[in-house]
Amino acid sequence: MPQAALELTFDRADDALVRRGWAAVSERGIRSQADHRGATNAPHLTIAAADRIPRAAFEAVREVLAPVLPRPQVVVGTVLLGGGPYVLAWLVPLDVELRAAVDVVRREVVPGDERPWVGHVTVARRLPAGRVEDALDALRPHRPAALTPVSVRCWDPASGTTTDLGARA
Repeated sequence: MPQAALELTFDRADDALVRRGWAAVSERGIRSQADHRGATNAPHLTIAAADRIPRAAFEAVREVLAPVLPRPQVVVGTVLLGGGPYVLAWLVPLDVELRAAVDVVRREVVPGDERPWVGHVTVARRLPAGRVEDALDALRPHRPAALTPVSVRCWDPASGTTTDLGARA
């Protein structure tokens, strides 16, 4: 079963921008996030994952993140993650203030995920090596210069729901 996650979400304009990138890849016949029709699927940047994120942690998450949201984050490029099949994503290294807040959440509020963290917005999962060039070509004109996280939500795969934590400043 997938892990529960804390995810930074974007305003309507940036959400639509990401969805246009998803659609461009999908229009080439390559499975992308656009093909995931679940109600909980939305453009996001995952900041922490755990087997379970208790509701009791939500207030602490809000307190840590509210002072640093919203704030634009530069999208530095497109990246392939994994060893194939790949995850195609936009690389979003957070600025110093937001990264410090995310580190607090990961270390103190939702500890346990020791994997190195790479800020990214997923465009496609399970991308076969033979489709990488085509996917990159489709995505190139859609890469945003920046994305602005405005809120945080918790995705709970056990219940199939998301909870908006409303961490807007």
